[in-house]
Amino acid sequence: ATTLFHKYTQQLDQIRASVAAGSSTSAKTAIDHSDVENDVKAEIQSLEKKLEEIGGREEYQRASQMNTALFSTSKWVLGILGRWGWLDGLTVDSPNDSPHKNTNADSYDAYPERKQNDNQQTQSTNRTKKRKSRKRDIRLLEIGAINTQLLDAASRIRTREEETDGSSKIITERVHRLQVHSIDIRSTNPRIHQMDFFD
Repeated sequence: ATTLFHKYTQQLDQIRASVAAGSSTSAKTAIDHSDVENDVKAEIQSLEKKLEEIGGREEYQRASQMNTALFSTSKWVLGILGRWGWLDGLTVDSPNDSPHKNTNADSYDAYPERKQNDNQQTQSTNRTKKRKSRKRDIRLLEIGAINTQLLDAASRIRTREEETDGSSKIITERVHRLQVHSIDIRSTNPRIHQMDFFD
């Protein structure tokens, strides 16, 4: 059903686009303009009837939800992000981290103590960077969302105990550093934004 739905809707979109552009496929062979319009209307009605026979968009969404229940696409997405090491966020690079930074190497020959000072400063900076490494969330746009699995993954939290200065405290944090925005042309959930991606 999902394959036929895609096939029929794609054909409908192509016909409507060519009509809007004033150059439908039927117009190339028809002589009378009214015959062209009638042919196009008949073709559209035929495709709409076929869509209705297979249950339309509602049945397509139900079939898609069943498919994702058997094969979780959100689990696959999270697996890919985990493989890339992105579930904990992306490290935000500093402009000062450029590998092409000038080290004044020519002046080290005349002033050896400058090289020693620079090395000490670099080591200190590297330690600071490790402590202050900043990360940002991964931003995902889910198009054609038929469930809230990715949204649920983004809002999942966990608690852990952290020892600081001899005392412990409970910290609540998100499991994944994700920001998910889910859209669909016909939303099935209030958390999914109803919109056409091509609008």
